[in-house]
Amino acid sequence: SEMCIRDSNTIDKCSPLILLVHLAPPYNNTTIGVYIPTTLYPDESCLGGPKTACFRITENDIDYYPWIGLTRQDTVTSTETQFLTARSNVLMFGGSEQYSTNALRFDDTLQIVYTGHSDTYNNPNLVSNTTTTTTTTTTTTAADTTKQGYTVQEVEVFTSLPSSGTTSSSSAAAKCFADINNDI
Repeated sequence: SEMCIRDSNTIDKCSPLILLVHLAPPYNNTTIGVYIPTTLYPDESCLGGPKTACFRITENDIDYYPWIGLTRQDTVTSTETQFLTARSNVLMFGGSEQYSTNALRFDDTLQIVYTGHSDTYNNPNLVSNTTTTTTTTTTTTAADTTKQGYTVQEVEVFTSLPSSGTTSSSSAAAKCFADINNDI
């Protein structure tokens, strides 16, 4: 793919990047995603770093979940350092020892995304935890959503530095990424 996903022999400078996931109805009022300060390429180990974060954007709010280790004074667990894993058949962000879930996990087609609690970012399910109807409110548990998954309508990738063979990003986008990197 030309979205800055490279094999380890052809890494080029295309980081940081933001991955936005627009969901299909009925969840189309929610966009979920991750901020990745490092180059994304298939690897057998965990990638990313302390500035990696996940987020949810709704019509009324933006919820941002940075790495839990930024605010912790004690030692972090191995699950809490699972920033991201990129392999040819899976893309995962964050991990949870208790629930066996990820903040975000894509299937190999990028058409289904699963979300749940992660120890890494201490985030809830990134898709709205509660669905409200006119008369009732139904709460969805992490276990329910990890089995169900959410249909992806569109995935957008934004990077501040162009990879070879792609068009360059705007200076506004580059400034945005520089600000994020400096603020985190």
